[in-house]
This record gives sequence, C-alpha cells and structure tokens, in this order.
Amino acid sequence: MAVGCMGLKSELERIKSTLYKVDSNFQVITVNSDEIAIKFIPNQDQKYILTCNVPNNYPSNSPIWSCDTEDMKVLECICDINGMADNDGNNVLLEMIYELSNKLCQSFDIAVNENVKKLVEDCARVKGATKVVQTKQNHNAAETDTSEASEFEDDSDDTDRFIVDMNYDDNSDKKENEDLSTQEVETLKKIKRTQMDDYLKGTVSGSVTASDRLMKELKDVYQSAAYKNGTYSVELVHDSLYEWNVKILRVDPDSHLYNDLKKLKKKLKYSHVLLNFTFKDSFPLYPPFVRVVEPIVKGGYVMTGGAICMELLTPQGWSSVYTVDAIIIQIAATLVQGKARIDFSAPAVNTSIAILLMSKSLLCLSLL
Repeated sequence: MAVGCMGLKSELERIKSTLYKVDSNFQVITVNSDEIAIKFIPNQDQKYILTCNVPNNYPSNSPIWSCDTEDMKVLECICDINGMADNDGNNVLLEMIYELSNKLCQSFDIAVNENVKKLVEDCARVKGATKVVQTKQNHNAAETDTSEASEFEDDSDDTDRFIVDMNYDDNSDKKENEDLSTQEVETLKKIKRTQMDDYLKGTVSGSVTASDRLMKELKDVYQSAAYKNGTYSVELVHDSLYEWNVKILRVDPDSHLYNDLKKLKKKLKYSHVLLNFTFKDSFPLYPPFVRVVEPIVKGGYVMTGGAICMELLTPQGWSSVYTVDAIIIQIAATLVQGKARIDFSAPAVNTSIAILLMSKSLLCLSLL
C-alpha cells in the first residue's frame, strides 16, 4: 500500500467513528463496503437521503452518489461530486463526503458540521507528510536544474500549464488503461487532444460536468464485461462525447428478435440493432435521448421513427446514478421482453422524416 493511502477499510472506520448516527444535520445512517447512506437535514421542513455506491475496484473507479429528489440544488451538488477523484486515487471517499457536505451547506446557506471537518484532518495530515517526503527526495535534483527551470517558468503561460496537465493525466491513467485495447486508448487520447484544442481556440462545447462524466462512462464501457464479450459495441459520432452509436450484437437466443437478426444477416449482410445516443449539456442530471437507427423495429417500446419509450429514459424515471453500460443492457433486455420484431416489409425511413417523427415520440416520454 502506498504511503498516504488509508485504504477503504480505514476510510469506512473513520466515517463510522465520526459521522455514524451522530446528532447533526449531516449524519451517516448506513456504512459498509458496498454502500454509504447519509441523511442531510438542512432545516426542519427538509430531509434528504444521499446514497453512495462503492465499486468493487475502488479506488480505481470512483464511488457514484445519488439522491431520490427533484431538488436541483441537491442534484447539482451530487453531479459535481460524481466523477471526482484524487490525483493519486487515495482517500477519495473521505474527500467526496467532505466536499459534498461543503457544497450542500453552501447551497442551503448553513454552517458546515464540525464532525465533517474532523473527518478529513488526518487525511490532510497524511497527504501533507507524503508531500514533504516527496519534496525532500526531489530537492537535490531540482537544485541541479535551477537555471533551466527558471527559464521555463519565465516563459510559461496558462497554455503551457494546460498542456502539462493534459500530459500528467495521460501518465496517471496508464495503469487504468492496461485493460484497454490500443484503439480504445487512442480514442480516449484523441478526445483529450480535441478538448485541449477546443480550449485553446475558445470553442469548447458542452459542459465540464457532462464532458467529465461522459469521458468516465466511455472508459467504463470499454472495461465492462458486456462490451468485452461482444454483447454490444460503441462508436463516437464525429469523435464527439455527446453522440454515440451503439450496436447491440447479442440478444436472447430464445427470442423472436434473435431469429429476425439471423434472417437480417442473410438478407442485408448485417445482424445488429443500431442505437443512437444523444447527450445534452445537462447530463447526467437528465437522460440521453435514444432511438433505433436500423433496422426498422416494431414493438419492444420502439416508437415510429425509432425513439425508445422507456420510463428510465424520462426525466421522471431517470437517476444520475445510471451508467451508460447499464442503460444499453437494459434496452437490449427491454427489446426482447417487449417482443420487438424487425419489420422486413417496411421501407427505409428517410432521415429527415425520422427526425420529425422523433419529435412526436417525445410526447410519449413526457407522459410517462
């Protein structure tokens, strides 16, 4: 275990001893290696239960927070916290709780609980000690290169620091990317380079929160079992994080859809259901829009024009904790459960007509 890393067990013990069922407006009511639940009470009339799911490969993957509420102040705080990670992958759970408490208290204009402050004191001291050790180890090497370093500092600007940060992220991700193919790693690097170019040109699109979450979702998809075993594939449209083409390649072999796909392969030389995911700047607070591009499908909650009418894809049924991997798997299951069939007699739908029909399909989503 690296110096400065408390480990999940130590973090949970610290959380339990400091915040578990304490008499305060921010108290932990459940704590174990899979889940943490926190009760936040900003005033006498409001109470929120915040849930944290801890992944099995923590801290390589960050915990995901959620709350069953429509209060935008709470949801925005949770959205800011999700995807947060310590540069070293250490003590991120403690820092998440600390930051979450700070943001919530700031949003509701109340004081931060003293117990939360105590929660990260030891964490900060450990990290501070680690930085001192690292500083001493590198001190002599730094002195020998003082003149060159000074020149670099004199010539540096915000752009240089941004480029250095981008390279640092690539290096810190090396270990996590070991399970990815060369093409997948290159895709992630290309996205980062594009983001950097857009930043330098002042043409950044989307929101920081949505882009960070979608970057994490894409990496998680590449590492998921369903993706690796060929259940589905993913391709970004024009290298954009905000539009994905997803091919469902495997469905239940006992289903009618499975037999239809076999027939489709003989007839049109392909055997997949192509889905298009469109994400807005408000993701993950709001769901993506998903439609079937090809083939023409009837049943299985697929509307005319291809829009998929599922409760989890509506604002009412959506939760920011849902992952893209889970959504894809759920859609594949829903197509089978809804007895979706390929309409071989239907003519190909013109793209412009399909777009008009999609807007009508949104009526279904709003009524769920």
